[in-house]
Amino acid sequence: TLTTEGRLGIGAASPRTTFHVSTVSACMTIDAYTDTTEPNIPAESSQAAIYVKGSKLIVKYNDGGTTRYKHLPLSGTSVDWVHSPNSEPNV
Repeated sequence: TLTTEGRLGIGAASPRTTFHVSTVSACMTIDAYTDTTEPNIPAESSQAAIYVKGSKLIVKYNDGGTTRYKHLPLSGTSVDWVHSPNSEPNV
């Protein structure tokens, strides 16, 4: 469903947010990012890029003009987010 307010609903006839997924088994799949360049820098303080690269889930965020990275190792048993200032983490 696409409303006149610009809200997109998948499984939701009346989406309450800009993008609203509503099912019994809502799930999102993120494929590995295989491009040789990094994703574009998100808009300042309003967007994030989330992608898988190597064995890490990476969140790239524009924090007031400074690009910040948080990554979560997907292999092993670590569950700690790691901050990598100003550069994409090594994979």
